[in-house]
Amino acid sequence: MTEKGSQMDLLSFDDRVVIVTGAGRGIGRAHALLLAARGAGVVVADLGASVDGSGVEGDDPAADVVAEIRAAGGRAVACRADVATESGATAVVEAALDEFGRLDAVVNNAGIVRTGHFDEIPIEEYQRHLDVHFFGSLYVCRAAWPHLIASGTGRVVNTVSAAMLGNPLMTHYGSSKGAVFALTRNLAIEGAPHGVLVNALAPGAGTRMAENSADSLPPDVMEYLRTQLLPEHVAPVAAYLTHPSCRVSGEVFNAAGGIVNRLAVVTTQGIHEPGLTIETVAERFDDIMALTPRGAAGNHHPDFDGELMTTDIDFPFAPRPPAEAVEHLRRLMADRPMTKVTMPYGGDVWIVHRNRAARQMLSDRRFVREPFRTGEREVPFFVPFPDFLRTTLQFEDPPQHTRLRKLVQKAISPRRVRDMRDSAVAFANELIDGMITRGGVRNLVAEYAVPLPIEMLSSLLGVPSSDREKFERWSSSTLSVAGKSEQEIAADMGELAAYMTDLIAKRRAEPRDDLLSSLAHAHERDETLTDAEILPIAFLLIVGGFDNTANFLTTGVLSLLRSDEQRELFLTDPDALAPTAAEEVLRHGGFMMGGPVGGGGGLVPFVATEDVVIDGQLIAAGEAVSMDPGAANHDPDVVPDPGRFDITRTDNPHLMLSYGMHHCLGAPLARMELQVGMAEIFKRLPQLRLAGEPVVRHDVLTQPMTDLPVTW
Repeated sequence: MTEKGSQMDLLSFDDRVVIVTGAGRGIGRAHALLLAARGAGVVVADLGASVDGSGVEGDDPAADVVAEIRAAGGRAVACRADVATESGATAVVEAALDEFGRLDAVVNNAGIVRTGHFDEIPIEEYQRHLDVHFFGSLYVCRAAWPHLIASGTGRVVNTVSAAMLGNPLMTHYGSSKGAVFALTRNLAIEGAPHGVLVNALAPGAGTRMAENSADSLPPDVMEYLRTQLLPEHVAPVAAYLTHPSCRVSGEVFNAAGGIVNRLAVVTTQGIHEPGLTIETVAERFDDIMALTPRGAAGNHHPDFDGELMTTDIDFPFAPRPPAEAVEHLRRLMADRPMTKVTMPYGGDVWIVHRNRAARQMLSDRRFVREPFRTGEREVPFFVPFPDFLRTTLQFEDPPQHTRLRKLVQKAISPRRVRDMRDSAVAFANELIDGMITRGGVRNLVAEYAVPLPIEMLSSLLGVPSSDREKFERWSSSTLSVAGKSEQEIAADMGELAAYMTDLIAKRRAEPRDDLLSSLAHAHERDETLTDAEILPIAFLLIVGGFDNTANFLTTGVLSLLRSDEQRELFLTDPDALAPTAAEEVLRHGGFMMGGPVGGGGGLVPFVATEDVVIDGQLIAAGEAVSMDPGAANHDPDVVPDPGRFDITRTDNPHLMLSYGMHHCLGAPLARMELQVGMAEIFKRLPQLRLAGEPVVRHDVLTQPMTDLPVTW
């Protein structure tokens, strides 16, 4: 079914649950009615406050709108709570969970207005406007955040105003809306790793808030507002921004009278004068202000190509279509080798983008992780970094790192992995046999991608594969970033520690041909390892080893299913093409998932022990630095045509498995499993196809895929 004049199918909001605050009247009411008409379950939140926020009026507009929605066959629940308080905002979110059992999107529309000159408005009015507009949006977002993450397609639409750009009678109103704009931009960055997209809408419509300003507006303007700028002209923009198909974040849109446009923040070309003086600023002020190059003499940015420079080359950046993300990364790396980012946890960190610069940093022993391991420094990251990971080999520095890594590498040598390949092929085919026997739509993650690496890891470590379910539970718990209490995580960690301690003791008493036995008896070759040293190594391999490889395998299969051309090519000789296909999946697979791609993260960071210059950028002693694999893997200086998914690519210097002394310990095993897993499934099931969209778990650090429905 399509709308009149459009070739696009109607966007459905079935199964979506959306909160709309300030939804009892005006623009908020239009939002709620449209979303409900398209199938969404809507929480109509409205306190019933007066337009200037000075008190609560006697009627209950939220209940009236809910009655209207239900009469039309829609789903809605009313909530008369004050979002300007933390408890009120929590009550609104709880109303969604109580009525619908979930929450997918929030439209923060609650607002008040009073006009007056800057020096006439009481300070209490500034606070009141901040409470409703900024803190109201903040409180609702805070209460909704874990549920938006759990949704997988969480969306937030904050309401701002053109008044934030200046209005002589609305300094208090415009300033509070400016704070909402800043909140939107920052939440877009925080939400990107979790699939939560956050945008802002500056609406224009003739509502009771506009009527409250009637005395300050000419009569013809008020008449135009009442007759031409209708709330119904704004609601489609807000609704689209809550839909899963919307792929932008951190943007601001104006909407009034059927006109919709983007409000962009602009950085001009400006000037570059190393010997800057007051007089230089005065003399060249026109160049600083100019939106386009003026051709003035002086040192301009060497990479400026004459285009308007905007926040589009910012980092982090909000999710966008993969091709746009690759182009964004190209411009970013042309502009600078790295960006200093303030993480939500742990403070500032340099994120290195360019491939060669990343290799230089990863090879330089002046970058260490000891301050993170000892707890002296918090790990700069998007989420609280799991404590147990800081005790593992990943956070050791030479010489201890060198000693431990040498012992582990003996057990995970390329030769040993080659010897394991036949058993991997056999087990992969057992799993495929089971899928064929069961038939229908199968979950490739649970039935293939997870059991294969667990079986191989079990063989390597000497751990019974019958304990697979325990591994999965321990992994999801120890890597959890949401949804589990500290007590639950501690209990699972205790179980894992007890399990491994007991197994190490058994291997000391009765050694076998496995990694734990090798580590337990290393002292016989004057390379003594204590249980306290073996345990973190086992933790890292068990908890991280299968999880990452399973992600790689599901990404590989999905990448081929998304590309008919490359899949047909792969089917001509899966065994021969598997090695190069696996490397291309590691490099580019994240861009083949079918959804938008954002940027902002990096691998586990280091700390500089002294001043170090990388690619012309000084990293000062004590500063943290990380590597951005998404950018480094798409650096056009080392990867020709980086946006193309090419399974025959032979020169593939990706850094997905890191580099140098911290190169992934299990890389040989992971590569073998990825090659075998992809080759065997397509040899046995050449007609394999998607039977639905993948499901990703956002409350775990590695954000694993939990369901990839396939059939054949």
